[in-house]
Amino acid sequence: MQVSKICLITLFFCVTKANTFSQNVGIGTATPNASAKLEVNSNTSGFLPPRMTSQQRNSILNPAQGLVLYCTDCGTNGELEVYNGIGWTNIIGGSTQAPITIGQLLHYWNFNTPFSLTPNISLINGSSLSFDYSTVSLTPGFVDSVSRTDILIANAQNGDSAGNALRVRCPVTSMIINAPTTNYKNISLSFAAAKSSSGPATDSVYYSLDGVNYTTAGLSFPVFTAYTDPDYRVNSFDFSTITAVNNNPNFKIKIVFVGGNTLASGNGRFDNIAIKGTHL
Repeated sequence: MQVSKICLITLFFCVTKANTFSQNVGIGTATPNASAKLEVNSNTSGFLPPRMTSQQRNSILNPAQGLVLYCTDCGTNGELEVYNGIGWTNIIGGSTQAPITIGQLLHYWNFNTPFSLTPNISLINGSSLSFDYSTVSLTPGFVDSVSRTDILIANAQNGDSAGNALRVRCPVTSMIINAPTTNYKNISLSFAAAKSSSGPATDSVYYSLDGVNYTTAGLSFPVFTAYTDPDYRVNSFDFSTITAVNNNPNFKIKIVFVGGNTLASGNGRFDNIAIKGTHL
């Protein structure tokens, strides 16, 4: 008899639990809307989604279509964003705002003119891009342009329109950004990046104070993940706490490509490289 009672009680709780899970869930309401699996009701508090920086957002592996988060450093005050299956957009489907960068635009490449490595903006003489061909012969075509197929103009400055991106073909091992900071401080770097299906997936960022030796010291997160084109994502790096970067005519940044195909079919893609600072 005792065993039968235990069995009946157990069956009752199992049925009750199953019924609970089959119904819609309400928080702050006993009658959640039938069309919603979850309804939160309150007139004193709101719904708080996951909050993170753009760099942390870009590190999410294989984001699901419809994934929602709040980007804390996108634009002036941050913004609510959703992944649409191709890239991150704002909540109404438009382009996400670029992460906050500091000060005036010092050096900028938008690569809309194929094929040109000449900066569109350079307030200080000496800015340029170069590439490490140490493992290959200097063959034309290892660095060229690729047309942007996405509709989001990630990290574009001054209202620039969509156009081309820089394509750095493997086995080129790194890209060097010569970015003198003479008379400027609080330096920051931002750019949009993607890759081909067999291109380098994880890249590292180094900097040089003397133009020869490179380090990551003082950079809080000196790596970024590149996703397959057309999923261009904005990556930003803050050098403002590294005082030796200030007023430095020899300042350089090196992006080192990791992994990917060793043949020319694998490539990394960069667009709208922007370096900013404030005048001393």
